[in-house]
Amino acid sequence: MKELIPLVNKLQDLSTKIGESLELDLPQIAVVGGQSAGKSSVLENFVGWDFLPRGTGIVTRRPLILQLIHKRSDYAEFSHTGNEKFEIDEIRDEIEEETRRETQGEKGISRIPIRLRIYSPNVLNLTLVDLPGLTKVPVFDQPKDIEYQIRGMILEYIRKKNCLILAVTPANTDLANSDALKLAKEVDPEGIRTIGVLTKLDLMDEGTDARFILENKLIPLKRGYVGVVNRSQKNIDGEMNIKDSIKAEKAYFENHDVYHDMANKLGTSYLQCILNQQLEIHIRNTLPDFRDKFLMHQQKLHDDLKKYRKYLMIDESSSETGLLMQILKELRVEFDNAMGNFEYYELSKTPNIGCKIFDILHTKFPSQFSRITYHSPSRAEIDLAIKNIRGYKVGIWTPDIVLKALVKKQFNEFKLPSFVCVDEIVQVLCDGFHLYTRNLSHFPKLRDEVCGIITSHIKNREKICKEVLQQFIDIESGYINTNNDDYKILLNKKKRNSHVQDDHDKVKIYVDTYLEHANKTVKDFVPKAIVWIIIDDCKKFIDTELPNSILQNKNFLSLMEFSQDEKKEYDEIRSIYEACTEALEIIGDRPPVVESDFKPATQIQQPNIATTLWKRIMIFFSKCFLNETN
Repeated sequence: MKELIPLVNKLQDLSTKIGESLELDLPQIAVVGGQSAGKSSVLENFVGWDFLPRGTGIVTRRPLILQLIHKRSDYAEFSHTGNEKFEIDEIRDEIEEETRRETQGEKGISRIPIRLRIYSPNVLNLTLVDLPGLTKVPVFDQPKDIEYQIRGMILEYIRKKNCLILAVTPANTDLANSDALKLAKEVDPEGIRTIGVLTKLDLMDEGTDARFILENKLIPLKRGYVGVVNRSQKNIDGEMNIKDSIKAEKAYFENHDVYHDMANKLGTSYLQCILNQQLEIHIRNTLPDFRDKFLMHQQKLHDDLKKYRKYLMIDESSSETGLLMQILKELRVEFDNAMGNFEYYELSKTPNIGCKIFDILHTKFPSQFSRITYHSPSRAEIDLAIKNIRGYKVGIWTPDIVLKALVKKQFNEFKLPSFVCVDEIVQVLCDGFHLYTRNLSHFPKLRDEVCGIITSHIKNREKICKEVLQQFIDIESGYINTNNDDYKILLNKKKRNSHVQDDHDKVKIYVDTYLEHANKTVKDFVPKAIVWIIIDDCKKFIDTELPNSILQNKNFLSLMEFSQDEKKEYDEIRSIYEACTEALEIIGDRPPVVESDFKPATQIQQPNIATTLWKRIMIFFSKCFLNETN
């Protein structure tokens, strides 16, 4: 069985590699209390050395993640200094210097934590987060909203479900007004995650005591309260060391009229033992969830890496040419799917290229075409046309050229909506190719080259398509075929529904009917021309001419250079993937879950005889260890 707290310490270190991509809520103990509650003294008593900054105002201005590790020699390490080892008496200066560096010498606070690992034979394995002391009024050059900044920082830690809260309150103040307990209650209303610590028991008014609180009867917490006696400022000024302080604390409780019968459940040694015990059990119960979370995140990262590896991992049998053909094949497949594929469909919130083209060709364009306003010739215009064509000659029949002259003039109305339709299709294709070449983002130079070649080709086909449409409209207007079967059917239908009085009426019906027939003809031809000249040609172009165009580029090899930004992103993902793998190896042989991770309040006063074997063994060795150090 692995030691659980060092295991989580390793996960904590790995979390800096994993970063925000996986929100890790690692089990830890956050220390919360007012500025003068005695938090620093409690932590220093655990270590057995003075190592935390002291002074007036806010001394702790950055979260301090403190990892205590039992080892034979005394030394410390900071995460920001690598493997550099610090003597215990050097820790304070380094904390102050690192705080100044992050806060740029100002009196404000920073949410970026300092990670400190202390190795010592005087500690039990424990991980604590020392947070800035709660304050009400800014002093010196502190920001005016310092109270809310500190409050927000503390809540950021203690609202996490896997964070145990060590609420430190001076015993010589009203517990109902404890800032630490009030804040803890906001995020832990039932007191399941909160451990109460009463400091300054020796400074209570004469004739008063805190037994009622320590018996968990005033403001009950599921994990109860532990009382401690820290060094006073007078003791510190008199250079009383922590070892002597703990001995004095033990004697105080053993000889006190009220606390002597519960002395074995009070004091720094007992608090450290209880925190070690509860943190280990808490870790044990959360590890299965962490394993599941790491597995899910690792699988996602594995899928992300696969997208890169097929472009990065070119073995000796591969070549840039083969890679290019693979990339262009994927581009063609993606383009085909975007145009519409009965064998492939992926749910999307936006219409694909094929859907947009269909809407333009069969909804928007017909609608625009139907709105074309033709100038129906008046009797005077028809009469003038007939006279101008006959000139000085006398005629009996209305000449056919009158119909051609009146119709040809209006064929120009077909050009604008037809050309607009071509422009819209070209725009959709160009935008689509820019979108669907995202797989080429790994090769930015190649992507620019491909987009440039395809866009140039589409523009060229656009020009050809417009020329074809212009020719078709000119052909239609150049030869008025009144012998067309569809035209004759439409004409006869109009004649039956109209009252023709003279040649003027007859010419008007011929003109209107032929323009309606030509409208249908052109409206049917335009989509066919666009599909054949532009869309279908693009598919062929990608298959054949595009690869040849790129391969003939004299700078072909430079086009196949992998993006440095993408390479950096790949390295970052791979680093996180490896960190997840390492985390899973660390968690691998996790111990079985323990159903209860706290002592019920009814058991605070008297130890439970039915405690599990695992708990008894751990407490036994912890006490033996502490007695030896004392």
